[in-house]
Formats: sequence, structure tokens, C-alpha cells
Amino acid sequence: MKKLMVVLTCGLLVMSLFACSSNEIVNVNTEEVIVSSPEVNSVPIDEEVLIKHNFISGDQALDVLAAEDDYTSKLSIFDYNSKFQSETVLDEAGRRAVLEDHVLEWNESQKKSVDQAMENINEKFKDFDIDMPDITFILTADKDEGGAAYTRGKSIILKSHSVYKHTLDLEHLIVHEMFHVYSRAHKDLRPQMYAVIGYKPCQELIWPDELVDLKISNPDAPDNNFYISGTHKDMVYDFMPIIYSSEPYVVGSKTSFFRTLQDKFLAVEIVEGVANPIYVEYELLIVSKNSIDEFYEKIGRNTDYTYHPEETMADNFVFMIYQSDVKSPFVVEGLKAVINSKN
Repeated sequence: MKKLMVVLTCGLLVMSLFACSSNEIVNVNTEEVIVSSPEVNSVPIDEEVLIKHNFISGDQALDVLAAEDDYTSKLSIFDYNSKFQSETVLDEAGRRAVLEDHVLEWNESQKKSVDQAMENINEKFKDFDIDMPDITFILTADKDEGGAAYTRGKSIILKSHSVYKHTLDLEHLIVHEMFHVYSRAHKDLRPQMYAVIGYKPCQELIWPDELVDLKISNPDAPDNNFYISGTHKDMVYDFMPIIYSSEPYVVGSKTSFFRTLQDKFLAVEIVEGVANPIYVEYELLIVSKNSIDEFYEKIGRNTDYTYHPEETMADNFVFMIYQSDVKSPFVVEGLKAVINSKN
């Protein structure tokens, strides 16, 4: 998930939201539901275009946004409080009722902005051989997901403020979100892609009691099943990136969850593929990325967007597509090699 103005720098700015080699996979839970997007309102496209797109709204958009999938199955009570302004967990019908106020109709000017962006993006993609699914675009107000762009299934959800005109930032935003669509369609590649930046797979984290009700779920990366090793205060640990709130959410306050979002790393002990949280003097060992000595040597210095290896690689995907100069080219080249291996 990303907000428009920080697509290529991302990082710890809360304007954005929300790995080992393939032969080292241990009991990775990769089950997830792919939300289908109706192929309607298609934009006429030249046959040479690599990635087709269309626009949906109304009930068809709600079918995508309210559907049960891997993201909704992991929503916490904090998510329901902050994202749906609900004191309780909602079923599909309940989520749909809330989201109905968020979905907007596309106007011709907004469609033109996205069409122009996609035309340029397709030109960039001609330099690569990427099996990218066709995508649909949904337009929402700034209420859902803290006003950030995000994906569900093969749909990219954009905000009205980001599509008022065609810009390079809009292109970068779309390409970042396209990576999530690609990753979801080719989830077998995730261990290899994440391995480029030092992440290894494990089973899904069982959130500790202290954090389970404060967890913030990311629709683009709802799973917590990859970890990275590093040194903290002269001790080597395995760390799992997590996002959570520093405090409960007060329903009715209308504030964004970004205000209290914490982007941290939980120290875990991996036992037979299971991540067990580590306690030091009866407290969870939770650290910042800057206190993990080898962190940037592993993930590179192209982006600070570290909520999840999925987000880090999405930024590097943008750099790859636009053939940008980066501080750590090994990440972009490694990602390209994994994608090419699919062909």
C-alpha cells in the first residue's frame, strides 16, 4: 500500500502502507484466496499492449473490496476499529455496507489520467518479459486504508487525489501496486524474491497477546511468515517485521491509524519452522531496523520502505522497470533474475 507522493522514497514516512532460496522453504503457509475482478468497462487497447486494464465501480468494486480473502481473515480488532469505525468484527455484508460510502465512480478525466499512465508503463514493460495479469482499477475516497493506495486480487485501488492528472508519480505508484498483483499471482516466487534481501520463510506468526489486538493488517502483505537475521547489541537474532499501533483506537475519532503506526522488528526463535517471540526480562524484544547491524547490507539502500519484504521489493520493482540508478543495484538485479527464472 502506498500514498502517491513517496513512491520512490517510501520508507518510514507514514505516507505509505500498507526469503531464503527456494530449496530452504519450511512449512510455508502460502494459501490465499485470489479475489477476481470482473472484466467490464474495458478500455480499447492496441493488441501490442502487454497489460490490459479496465475500470470498475459500484457493486462490482464492492464485490472485490468486501470479499473474504487472506487479508480479511487476518484483520484485527484494531483494524475494524480504525478502518471500519466498528467496535466489533464485521462479516462480508457488514464490510460492504461501510465500504459502500468509500467507492467512487470514475469520470472521464480520471480514466484518461490512468490510461496515459498505463500507456507509458506498457512501453516500459516492453523491455522485460514479465507475466503480469491484466488489472482493474477501483477509485475510492480517502477514507479506506488511511487514504493509501492498495491492491486486492487483481485490482489496484487508487484515491481521487492521486488521479486528477497524469504524472510520473502516478506511474510509479501504479507500478509499485502492480508488483503486489504480480506477487499475488506468482506467490511461488516470493521466497526467491524475498531471499534477494535476506529474508527466509517460516510458518505464519501467532501474534503474542500483547500485540494481537493492536496489529495493523496490510492488504498488500497480510502474511507474517518471513524473517531476517541480524545482530542487535552483539547478539544474533532472527527478526520478523511487524506493524502495529502504539495504542488502541477510539471508534468515532476519525483519525488515521498512521498516527500511531509502529514499524518495528520482533525478535523470534525459529523452531521447526515456527516463529516464537523472544522475551527479555518478561518483555517482548522489539527493535527498530536501525538497531540491527547488518540490516541495510542485506536489504540494500534503495528504499526505507521496510514494513514487509513485499513492500521493499515493490519499490525495487519500480526501480527495475524504470531502470533507475540505485545505491544497491544487487537488489534490482536479483529481483530481475528471479522474475526471469519464471519464463
